[in-house]
Amino acid sequence: MIRNASLAVLAAGLLSLPFAAAAAAEPSSDTSSRHGVGEGGMPRKLGDFVTTGVSPSAGKGEKIPPGQEFNLAKDLFPGVPTPTAIRDFESALWSGHTLADGTVVPSDPALWDDITPGLAIKPLTPGCGHGRSAVPGPTQCIG
Repeated sequence: MIRNASLAVLAAGLLSLPFAAAAAAEPSSDTSSRHGVGEGGMPRKLGDFVTTGVSPSAGKGEKIPPGQEFNLAKDLFPGVPTPTAIRDFESALWSGHTLADGTVVPSDPALWDDITPGLAIKPLTPGCGHGRSAVPGPTQCIG
């Protein structure tokens, strides 16, 4: 029993070495990943986007914590699971708005199915062009 516990501790210690080395490695040359979403974080990025990134404007230039936006979706569409409220919120937003550059974002609710809250804000993050996108169609990054 003691031998098995000792092996588990040794294995955990050995596995931590590669992670420690990776943490001490030189930072990436990709400055977008090194600096995240920028000054003010996601609340500033989301607030700026709904104010200047959509037409007509949907904001007032204030910081918007993502959770506040998710709660708004839940308030507008009560009694449904959060992904359903996010789907309906996104669909309703894009039925009356475009991106500031005139790009039309599809508003069909079926195209917004299975959008989790985290995936809903992904288009505003440095990781927007990697993996699954929340935005239907060819647009992945919007902010």
